[in-house]
Amino acid sequence: MAGTIKTSTLNCTENAVSTYSLAGVPLTTATLFTKTFTASTGHIFTKAPSINLNSVINKNSYSITINDTGSIAGGNLTVRSFVVKYKYPLKQVQNDTISFVARAELDIANSVGKIYNFILNKNWVAASGETRLLSVFGDESDANNAAATFTLDFKQGSTSVRVSPTGVSGSGTVTIPTGGRYDENLVFPQVTSNKTYTVILTQIANNSFLTLPTPKTITIPQYIDPVIEINATQSASKFITTDAAAIRHTDSPFSSRAKEIDIDWRVTSQSSSVPMKYVGAFNYNDFSADIVNSNGILGFTDGTKLIYNNLVVEIYPVQTAVTAGATTGTAITLTGINNSILKGMRVTGSGITHTGANSTLVTAVSGTSVTLSKSSTIASGTTLTFHPMAHITGSVTFKKLGFNNQTSGLVVDNIIDFNQPPVPTFTGIVSISAEEAGSFTGMTPTATDAESDTLTFKVTVMPQHGTFKYTDAQNNLQTITCTGQTLTSNNTLHATTRLLQYKPADGNSQNTSFQYTVADPHNAAVATTITLNIAAG
Repeated sequence: MAGTIKTSTLNCTENAVSTYSLAGVPLTTATLFTKTFTASTGHIFTKAPSINLNSVINKNSYSITINDTGSIAGGNLTVRSFVVKYKYPLKQVQNDTISFVARAELDIANSVGKIYNFILNKNWVAASGETRLLSVFGDESDANNAAATFTLDFKQGSTSVRVSPTGVSGSGTVTIPTGGRYDENLVFPQVTSNKTYTVILTQIANNSFLTLPTPKTITIPQYIDPVIEINATQSASKFITTDAAAIRHTDSPFSSRAKEIDIDWRVTSQSSSVPMKYVGAFNYNDFSADIVNSNGILGFTDGTKLIYNNLVVEIYPVQTAVTAGATTGTAITLTGINNSILKGMRVTGSGITHTGANSTLVTAVSGTSVTLSKSSTIASGTTLTFHPMAHITGSVTFKKLGFNNQTSGLVVDNIIDFNQPPVPTFTGIVSISAEEAGSFTGMTPTATDAESDTLTFKVTVMPQHGTFKYTDAQNNLQTITCTGQTLTSNNTLHATTRLLQYKPADGNSQNTSFQYTVADPHNAAVATTITLNIAAG
């Protein structure tokens, strides 16, 4: 016959008894165990330890005798013992559980020279600074005992910024006054960068901290108002972003005051010959941030949350226009109105010398009047080229701010790019056996193009020996004796019939090669060399 003891304690100790068993003669009273709870030094039981028999089979089988040292009424109960006996074993004890709860509190009435606790707002401090009240609770003096004392300091970084109520600067000794509570205002100054403040309470000899370590260091951070910046990032060799002054929003740390700011950026091409094109879909995934979730909310690990709305990108093609008069400044006049010339386009032409990131851009358009960003000397009748441009619009909502400066950028390369050159796909080695060397071997150049542009194929460099045949763009058969020469005319292949034919020179088994190019209407031709391996006859 055996049972289990469960206890819950705070600021007190108990004698170690975890199980009990019945011993003795049936129908004779048997003492099972004694459970004693003793309050920790400086504490008392303001609520007496209790026993719970709800998890026993028959409560009437047990008798409880309680012995106390001190009393609840006297405010000095420090020990309580429970003597648990089993009276008449009507049935065996099978997994009976007896529970105890014992919780001691500080013995403030009888405490001497003790510091109990403190109250201080430990949340982050605003950049504008503020004043906070520090309250420390401890023993006041009485007729027989001096009041508790401790050392107090208040630091910004490693420098003390404490000014006591008496006007004394730096760390000092504090005495708990009548009433048992000491109050001091801590003044946090305004700062321009993140700071860390510490409040340090240090125990003095002959005093003790009942619930605190010593020294007790309280850390309080101070944050500046974070600046969240949204900008555009792009490949410098491809694009120039205009009207893209970074969008900035500043607010208090952890603010949830939502603010929406419009996006109106223009990205012009460095190239005047290669068209711009869309790449994928334009959405929140094209912006950089630490965190992106499925609801379109971007964020940073410090808690900042951003939402992008109504994102649109429009691409405008290259334009040309002729100047109606000479200019030596930034204002030019065109011979006619061109409504497709837009603010933000890069401008090139005779008399305009600025290049790269310092290029000349259109800053305003009104009818035939165009304002440039750089002064140039341009003659009348000059043809100017206005490069392709993408106009990016939408808005960003600053839904919530964290506590750090953060940057989120639109990655321009994620949404626009240039027309891509074709990729030759006939690039391998052609082997001609001895049996095949006496006749023509056929080959067809091929290529792919990302935009499905019309492709132009040309043969450019002939093999070192033998005979080469192809049908040109005029559907004429060209037969060429090969000496490794370069072809510069009549070498464009028929758009449909691109069959190339080659026969080595009689008895010549020397390996050789030829070259062809492929081009779309926008990019330079891509050259490919085909190796011809000829077996000896």
